[in-house]
Amino acid sequence: MTKDEVSEIAQTVKLIISLGNMWLLKNAGNTLKRKNYTSSQMREAARLLIYLRKLTNIPEAIFEELLIPSHFDNFDKGSLITASSDFDNDEDLKSPSEAWV
Repeated sequence: MTKDEVSEIAQTVKLIISLGNMWLLKNAGNTLKRKNYTSSQMREAARLLIYLRKLTNIPEAIFEELLIPSHFDNFDKGSLITASSDFDNDEDLKSPSEAWV
């Protein structure tokens, strides 16, 4: 994983680490690509967490603190920002499959 803010979050947040473990197990038979798939999913989750922290103004928030009904709109908006190249136009999603939340 490239060393940056996203990778630091991906490698330290317990729920994202669990997601990575799940992806490794899910792709156990694909030894050539499982590392890339896992890293990609973990980085996307970390990006989502970064956007959620900005949207909620809670700089050290973790998913467990934000997984409550009152933050549903933030998750909705955060997932669109994560998957979108141009947030102003919902129809112009860069990678809709990445909006997994």
